[in-house]
Amino acid sequence: MLKYDLMEYQGELGAILKEYSEQVATANDRVQPRLIENIIELIKIFSVNEINKLAFRDDYVFQKLLHYIKGIEAAEFGESLKKLVGLYGYECVKDKILCNGELFKAELRSIRGTWNMLSHPKVGIMLDIDGTITPLEQMLDFLFQILQDGIIVAFNSGRPYKNIKKIIINNLQKHTGSDESSKWHNHILIYGSNSSEAFRGDGYELYKKILFDEDDLGPVRQSASHFGIQIVDERPNRLVLQAGSSKARDYGWLLYEIKRYIKSVNANYSVSICKMPNMDDDNLYFDIVSANKRIGLDHFCSYISGLTGKVVTGRDIFIAADDSLGNDEEILNIDGAYQINDLGLNKVKALLTNTKLVAYS
Repeated sequence: MLKYDLMEYQGELGAILKEYSEQVATANDRVQPRLIENIIELIKIFSVNEINKLAFRDDYVFQKLLHYIKGIEAAEFGESLKKLVGLYGYECVKDKILCNGELFKAELRSIRGTWNMLSHPKVGIMLDIDGTITPLEQMLDFLFQILQDGIIVAFNSGRPYKNIKKIIINNLQKHTGSDESSKWHNHILIYGSNSSEAFRGDGYELYKKILFDEDDLGPVRQSASHFGIQIVDERPNRLVLQAGSSKARDYGWLLYEIKRYIKSVNANYSVSICKMPNMDDDNLYFDIVSANKRIGLDHFCSYISGLTGKVVTGRDIFIAADDSLGNDEEILNIDGAYQINDLGLNKVKALLTNTKLVAYS
């Protein structure tokens, strides 16, 4: 039995079903009540004009959207849709989520769990940088307010420490004024090069740089010849391999195999796809580092435990990152960590705004 009186929505439904009958039919070989009810849920929140705009912009995306929502009970779909808008805002859901079928599916599936996680207080924040809080200039005011509130923020990135210091500390100093910077320096921790190096915001080294174990260097170097690729950069804590054109190789399979090989050498090492600075090419590069981001997270938990006198685990930290298949895998496996997907800082801001953050001072 239909949840809605079709007479109330017959005009809006008729417009969509008539204009996009092919997409509706392809998504659902026999138009069933559930699909009709869920189209009405979309109309109720976004209006028939916005749904028409979405369908007109990309009818294939619209077809995929219909195909996905036909399998969800109307009550569940309506509730999840409202929660999605309540968290990210009407414009973000309309402009960034609805028009991306895979993103819409991922966010809709996880929205209940996301709201449940928001109820757990967080005593610190750990953020990846690229793809998570970039473009950084749009995040500076937000970060500064968090620091002013006495929240301790850790940046855990594949970038080296000096680069992170330049884009985070230096930009915050310019943004807030040098007189203000000393007040929040101790509230920032930087874990660079996948946590192989760690510093406080004032430059104090938190632990010695983690280097490749001498006994591991041979097998790590052999990974290049093992997979028929070449070493293009080697440092005491990282090794970069070039695998040829990214268009010519199955990089998903190759990443998995290289990671499995390196983890067999040392489980604490990490592997990810990277871009080489000042290199404008389509070559595929793999970054092998002597540490992984979980090392930084464990240190961060211990650091806050030392300040508060309480046991702190990864679940007590607000964790946001985007690369679950690469160098963020170890921290995104933590219960309560947030996979940012393609929403970037829009999602980070929304989540932090709705999270209960506990200040140290």
